[in-house]
Amino acid sequence: MAEPHPAHGRVTFPDGSPLRGGMVSFIPLEIRTGFSVRYEGAGLVDKDGDYKIGFNGDGKGVPAGEHKVTIRPRDYMELKGSNSRGIPAKYREEATTPLTVTVNGGDNTFNFVLK
Repeated sequence: MAEPHPAHGRVTFPDGSPLRGGMVSFIPLEIRTGFSVRYEGAGLVDKDGDYKIGFNGDGKGVPAGEHKVTIRPRDYMELKGSNSRGIPAKYREEATTPLTVTVNGGDNTFNFVLK
């Protein structure tokens, strides 16, 4: 498996208010690179809109390369007072999300505004 690189950031709405709850997923556009395998990572969004991507909840990041990004409500155990139901539908699915990022070696910060 490819080496992970830290990826984190904040999710907000256009008025600057944070997304409270939900989940951010990074999905690699290419699974194989040489002899390494890239994998999907995800992270829960906290009450301040912050998230940290990892594999199986480890928070260590994802492999370098291009990733589609989805942002959606949690399937269960959503935060009390969550506003994640307000996430526009286009961000919820890999096929419709307009968000892509390039994860590089080292620390990566990606902030998203849900428009």
